Amino acid sequence: MKKQNKPITLWAIAILATAFTACQKPAKLNPSTSADGTKSNTLTTQSLTNGLIAYWPLDGNASDVSGNGHNGTTYNVTSVADRFGNANSAYHFNGSTSYISVADNAALRLNGTDFTINAWVKLDTYNSSFGSEVVDKRLPGGNTGYTFSINGYANTVSPLGTFGWGGGATSTVAIDTAQWHMITVVYTASSQEIKLYKDGVYNNTTSSMASPLSTNNATLYIGCDNPTISSPGYFFNGSMDDIRIYGKALDANTIGDIYGAPNVNTGLIAYWAFDGNANDFSGNNNNGTLHNVTPVADRNGNANSAYHFNGSNSFISVADNTALRLSGTDFTINAWVKLDDYNASYGSEVVDKRLPGGNTGYTFSINGYANTVSPLGTFGWGGTSTVALDTTQWHMVTAVYTVATQEVKLYKDGVYNNTTSSIASPLSTNNATLYIGCDNPIISSPGYFFNGAMDDIRIYNRALDATAITQLHNTIN
Repeated sequence: MKKQNKPITLWAIAILATAFTACQKPAKLNPSTSADGTKSNTLTTQSLTNGLIAYWPLDGNASDVSGNGHNGTTYNVTSVADRFGNANSAYHFNGSTSYISVADNAALRLNGTDFTINAWVKLDTYNSSFGSEVVDKRLPGGNTGYTFSINGYANTVSPLGTFGWGGGATSTVAIDTAQWHMITVVYTASSQEIKLYKDGVYNNTTSSMASPLSTNNATLYIGCDNPTISSPGYFFNGSMDDIRIYGKALDANTIGDIYGAPNVNTGLIAYWAFDGNANDFSGNNNNGTLHNVTPVADRNGNANSAYHFNGSNSFISVADNTALRLSGTDFTINAWVKLDDYNASYGSEVVDKRLPGGNTGYTFSINGYANTVSPLGTFGWGGTSTVALDTTQWHMVTAVYTVATQEVKLYKDGVYNNTTSSIASPLSTNNATLYIGCDNPIISSPGYFFNGAMDDIRIYNRALDATAITQLHNTIN
């Protein structure tokens, strides 16, 4: 048996399965603006999925992809291109009858807790008389809840607190029309302070802001005020996208990361963030079932934000779905892994979806016999990396398949390594369960079990380019 800390010399990909692993993220110094307005270089450590109460990407629906089930109902909104130019990936609100409603839930009341509300907006015009609501959750008869809006009289961003408009916080910078902007409000319960940000940059702080009330059982509205309160409705006229609510106060670095995040959601078939469960954050409901895995800290030190696999009976199973078969399409598989040790006899599976009796599907694994990362393809073993994978370190590994050229490209830590040709597409008849951390148990008695930790596994139905993969590596997920 080789020593645990010996570098894994090569990794490979082949299609019956596409396998990837490995890649250590370097310490990322992220310039950000602190509360006093100065620039500071500090290591970003917060995960953008930790603490999410709700996340509405608005990619053709109002589903909450946080996994918490706060799905919205749309009224008179129109699908439009987002800030990246992706069609049907944001919603336009007409300023008179358009809104989204979300049923009340205790977590959405934001009582007695730190919280952050973040949204991308593009105003066509602003409501000069009343203001334009982004997120609103309040009852009649007093300032019982919260709103997050753009004030009509000054085009500034203002969240309405329990003390009313006069007691709320208002930005000192305006939001212009016809441009996408990211607006953020951060509330700290202990200090009763609200901080406002525009485009990832801190603007100002307001104190003496009481927490929203626990009795606020109003519906949450996106794009208008509670209709039982305001006949004008404070309707939003323009487009919105990527609305997030966190049950924590994001720091300046993390807000900067959200603002600078690459276009990494388009084409997502599945995204398992492993933040305490195996839910699929893509919104496509490819949720996994856990088997003998243990929550551990992720690569950023966040507790219970990755899973450890014990190398003998740990795995995650995901039910078959036509989209997961990856037949006849470009695709990308991306994962963060940290090996404790590698299976010298059989290999260590990261992602596996194949049937018995031939190379029908795909795997993404670390080969035991050569210590390489390899996806097994319909033509047998595919390409092999020329760079090493060591143990006890986090690494990001990526395989990109282009169906037109039948080529697989391998990346380690966001850096291109090599290309292998003549790799046929997985078969459309591959109705096997998808496994994370082991081979299909009806094929291999040894199981090819993975021994170590994994996190942030993504499958796309498109071929990410080198720039997007580098950005994905350098951005906190």
